[in-house]
Amino acid sequence: MNPILYRAILLLHITAMAVWFGGGLSLAGDVRKTLARGKPHTELLGGRVDRVLSIATIASLGTIATGLVLFFARGGFKSMPPRYHASLGLSLAALGLLMFGIKPLAAQIDRALVAGEGKELRAFSARLAMLTGIDHLLKLVVLVLMVFPLEAM
Repeated sequence: MNPILYRAILLLHITAMAVWFGGGLSLAGDVRKTLARGKPHTELLGGRVDRVLSIATIASLGTIATGLVLFFARGGFKSMPPRYHASLGLSLAALGLLMFGIKPLAAQIDRALVAGEGKELRAFSARLAMLTGIDHLLKLVVLVLMVFPLEAM
C-alpha cells in the first residue's frame, strides 16, 4: 500500500476513535443533570442524546472499518500481534454495547419522558451511567492495547 495512503487511513482511524471515545464522555452526566432539572429542560434531552449516539455509531463503524483496512494493509490477521486482535474484539464488544444496550436504553428514557413517567427515570439514568462506564472502560483498554506494545514488557 502506498505509504501516504496508509498514513491517511491511519489518521482517519485515530480521528474516528477520538470522536468515538470523546463524543459520549459526558452523556450520562448530561442525562442525570437534565433529569434533575425537570421540565422544560427535559424536552430537548432526547434530541441531544440521539445526536450523540448517532455520532458515536458512525465513529465506531469508521474506527472498526479503518482498523480492518489497516490490518489487511499490513498483511492480514496472521501478521498482526495479539494485542490488535484483542483490540478488534473489544471494539466489537463496545459497538455491541452501544447498539444493543445504550441506544435501546436511551430510547426508553425518551419514551418515559414523553409519557411523563418520572418514577423510572432515576433507574434508567443509573443504568445508562453503568453502561456508558463499561463502554468507556472497553475503549480505554483498546486505547492502551493500541498504544503500548505489551509484548515487549
